[in-house]
Amino acid sequence: MMQKSDHMLQEMLSFSAAGGGVAKLRRAIIQTAVSGGMSGPPPANTPRAWPVVPLSECVDVLDAQRVPVNEPERAKRIAGKKPADLFPYYGATRQVGVIDGYIFDEELVLLGEDGVPFHDPERPKAYIVSGKCWVNNHAHALRGRGVDNRFLCHVLNVADYSERITGTTRMKLTQGKMLDIPVPVPPVAEQKHIVTKVDQLMALCDDLEAKQTKKRALATQSTRSALVALTTAENADDLAAAWRRIQTRFENFVSRPDDVALLRQACIELAVRGRLAGNLPSDGSGQDLLRKIREENQKAGKAKNPRQGEANVTEAAQPFQIPSHWVWVCWRDLFQSSEAGWSPQCASRPRVGDEWGVLKVSAVSWDRFDPDENKALLPGVEPRRDCAVQAGDFLMSRANTAALVGRSVVVAQQPTRLLMSDKTIRCHFSPLVDRSFMNYYNRTETARQHYIANASGTSDSMKNISRDVILDIPAPLPPLAEQKRIVAKVDHLMSLLDDLEAKLRKQEDAATRLAESLAAAVAA
Repeated sequence: MMQKSDHMLQEMLSFSAAGGGVAKLRRAIIQTAVSGGMSGPPPANTPRAWPVVPLSECVDVLDAQRVPVNEPERAKRIAGKKPADLFPYYGATRQVGVIDGYIFDEELVLLGEDGVPFHDPERPKAYIVSGKCWVNNHAHALRGRGVDNRFLCHVLNVADYSERITGTTRMKLTQGKMLDIPVPVPPVAEQKHIVTKVDQLMALCDDLEAKQTKKRALATQSTRSALVALTTAENADDLAAAWRRIQTRFENFVSRPDDVALLRQACIELAVRGRLAGNLPSDGSGQDLLRKIREENQKAGKAKNPRQGEANVTEAAQPFQIPSHWVWVCWRDLFQSSEAGWSPQCASRPRVGDEWGVLKVSAVSWDRFDPDENKALLPGVEPRRDCAVQAGDFLMSRANTAALVGRSVVVAQQPTRLLMSDKTIRCHFSPLVDRSFMNYYNRTETARQHYIANASGTSDSMKNISRDVILDIPAPLPPLAEQKRIVAKVDHLMSLLDDLEAKLRKQEDAATRLAESLAAAVAA
């Protein structure tokens, strides 16, 4: 059995691209084990079928002994005490701290009561603890009775909870629903034999997972290094050398769907540095364009931004080198106006039919405008039509997580009855600026670091950027005709990369299906 299993696991190395391959393998091993697939032929005169009983008949439930202690109280209790005087404090799926006392001093099975990924078949719901410990009220505490605790833990980790849990936002497994979980009960000696085999196979899975993790980390590091060399090349020779390095090993650099995101980013970084589309003599220069923008804004009476017109991007403040006919500007030189949206009370569901909806920040957070990310305006609330989203709008999030604040989109098609929220800003650039070019620039690492450095708020989960932070972002300005050529080139490359990602995902899905078949065969 072990030779066959080891051979199968080695075969799995060939499918390291399969999404969740090792997790599927672990589950398949446990599922096979608790279904009798690892027991071998039964001894003479021994029935092959195992009895199946409800959980209530094979455990002692120790939930009444649990005591929850909140984090501030635990901090007071452990202050100044030696590590040797502290004991593990366990929660739904793992140890969540330490405490200065213990409730239990034995081996137990802890099965999550709430806050557990019950709908994810590959993630554990139960785990073993032993020795002196404390358990809070987020995990059921079970002691096997006539059943090996470790065998029971395996059974509970592959049980079907779909009809047993209650709640939607925080799922809960009540004691009553838990106690009728069916448990197969082979003889205790056979249980221990199965547990030993599973432990051996899990050790092989650990080895496989470690190899995969190391391989992927090295591949990602190599890809990032190559793309950094490409995007930071200072001359044509360096750029050509960096591209040859990628071209000759393209299959190694881009072998998984996640790698495509790195390639997308590299294309954008090259584009805003002037590396994807050359200029034509008829284009003029960025300096000429900036003068025209200032003149047009003055004529139209739209030069309302303080310090507009100043050459306020010093050489030291310029993030990277740009072509000599481009110019560094701040967005305040390119803006005509901006306005935030409106956040009335809304329903907790998206708009339906002819209802009005208010955008969530997620509608503008992921590089493409998503009109489905909205909340319905409550009946009887009159929509503010000045906040209605229009085709061509350049929308930004002014409040979001540290990683997403300041993200932007250009609305490609006219949406129906959607309003900006007060966490969304609509930016009006001069008509002599291509909004899509500035949107691509806003996706660069340079822009991201500007927002991270200047956002306000103490929590990473909610950062804010002011209008001045947006206006002060330094940006490269090519001639308008060149901006349009760059946008067309990047749009084309993004389309090709979308196709590449779809192809890689299809390959990954096929590899995943093969991995599942191999996993099912490991212990057959």
